[in-house]
Amino acid sequence: MVEGIRQLIDRAQDFWRYRWLALAIAWLVAIGGWIGVYIIPDQYQASARVYVDSESILRPLLKDIAVQPDVKERLSLMSRTLLSRPNLEKIARAVDFDINTRTDKDMEEVLDELTSKIEIESNVKEPNLYLISYSHHQSAKAKQVVQEALNIFMENTLGDTRKESASAQKFLEEQIREYEARLHESENKLLEFKQTNIGLMPDQSGGYYSRLQSLRDGLDQSRLELRQAEQERAEYSRQLAEAEAKIKRSQNFTSPEIRSLDQKIAELKDQLDARLLAYTEEHPEVVKLKNTITDLEGQRAREEARIVARVRNAPDDAPPPVSDLTQQLRLSLSQADARIASIKVRMDEYNRKVHGMESNVNTLPGVEVELQRLNRDTSVTKEKYEELLNRLESAKLSGVVGDVGDDIKFRVVDPPWVPSNPAFPNRYLLNAVVLLAALAAGIVAALFSAQSSPVIYDAQTLRTVTGLPVYGAVSVIHTAAGKNAMKKGVRRYLLAWLLLLVVYTGITVVQFVT
Repeated sequence: MVEGIRQLIDRAQDFWRYRWLALAIAWLVAIGGWIGVYIIPDQYQASARVYVDSESILRPLLKDIAVQPDVKERLSLMSRTLLSRPNLEKIARAVDFDINTRTDKDMEEVLDELTSKIEIESNVKEPNLYLISYSHHQSAKAKQVVQEALNIFMENTLGDTRKESASAQKFLEEQIREYEARLHESENKLLEFKQTNIGLMPDQSGGYYSRLQSLRDGLDQSRLELRQAEQERAEYSRQLAEAEAKIKRSQNFTSPEIRSLDQKIAELKDQLDARLLAYTEEHPEVVKLKNTITDLEGQRAREEARIVARVRNAPDDAPPPVSDLTQQLRLSLSQADARIASIKVRMDEYNRKVHGMESNVNTLPGVEVELQRLNRDTSVTKEKYEELLNRLESAKLSGVVGDVGDDIKFRVVDPPWVPSNPAFPNRYLLNAVVLLAALAAGIVAALFSAQSSPVIYDAQTLRTVTGLPVYGAVSVIHTAAGKNAMKKGVRRYLLAWLLLLVVYTGITVVQFVT
């Protein structure tokens, strides 16, 4: 701590040895700096704020009907391309920056200056709010540049929308005409091919091999059905023969009279059972029913005996007797014969078609492949043609929407304006910096000079530096005249520094007043 204080005192003594040099350097730096600040040209910053309203009431209504461009992306692109060379040249010509240009290099310098000074940025909290600014030593020029940049920003954004819509419609119309011609050509080729190959076209059942396989499957199915029908017919024939033989052996024939008697007997037996539930067997009605049933059974027995006697006396080659069973079997046999005939006709037709398909094995597949190719080409061309028509309608509707009410609206929040005070330089701040720099330059100059010619101020420092013992020291004793001279010198020195501060204050006051 003591050592640090001693070094600080030594530095102060070094400065005091070269105090007039420090003062002179400070004055030179201050005067030169203030002159430099004074001659710096003023830069006036013009600015304008514009709000871009991209939320149109038509946008939700036209969803999936008209083309919906990405407005935010388009604005972002326009803000980036505002400083393109064509736009900068337009601004330079409008503001007359090109009047003093003699060569291409001069024009490039003008454009580079515009590029570096024109700024367009959006607000972080409000992305649709854009700020356009520009700095120039002439306030009128700065304002004019901002106005031209604002006009270009709005005109290019709206103009590009209309140009893009018109270009899109023109392109779609050209493509539609091309695809329409291609569609007509494809349809004519398909029609000519169908007319040339009538009878060889595939049907709804599929292509050549699928149709051939389908015919063969049908033929196999018909053969199976034929075998089933023939087996059914054989079974009906067997059952009919057995039934007729059984009737002949048992002679168990019936007649309408027997069936009528059987029916009456059954009815009377039912009535008898009902009476027995209510009466005894000696009841007159029960006795009457029993007698009637006995008479009917006797009649049936006599009728059956008569039929048996007639059958026994019949010759052997007589036709077989007819019963309900035989009639049903003969009907089923006839139906089986008809079904067999129908199946054979279907089999013949299948055979004919299969032979016809197999004979065209080298022709039909090629026809089908060519037909598929023509249909595919026509379908693809037609699909593209219809898609282009839909897109053209959407583009036209979008163009109408753009003409009636643009989906982008610009609202100038703050028109281009220039503050009365220049944005640069801040002379108050620069003058203060110059003053501080002058003070620092004087101190550094004094300390540097002292280090180039060092001086030992006390015995202790001498002992430390030389490493030798110091036996004594002689003090300086100032006379009264010397002391007065020293006081005058200090006053003059402080007055010089005060004068520097007075000059700084005067410059500041003058700048404030003007």
